[in-house]
Amino acid sequence: GQCAVPAENAVDVRVEICSVVQDAGASRLILWPNPTSGRFNLVGGEANDQVDVRVFGPDGRLVHEQRMVVQPNAVLPVELPAGIATGTYMVRVLSHGRAPSIHRVVVQ
Repeated sequence: GQCAVPAENAVDVRVEICSVVQDAGASRLILWPNPTSGRFNLVGGEANDQVDVRVFGPDGRLVHEQRMVVQPNAVLPVELPAGIATGTYMVRVLSHGRAPSIHRVVVQ
């Protein structure tokens, strides 16, 4: 709108939109099935690598977080909260000393 005088308590909001990013230094993980009903698996990683899995909703809020130890080619189950809304979610996998890997998962 057209404001003649800016509000004193205004807040500047900036939104960064990103799509799937896979950094060259990130551990290689495969996410399946996709789309999902709320449960998916991660496969891959380095031996005895501790990772933090964080899932962000369509609005950018953290909806799930878990820490696990990865074994080579082990299947790591991730189960989102019951009743989670349909939409596209971002899954960020952080491991010590590596760039994060970011995946997109669709919940139906």
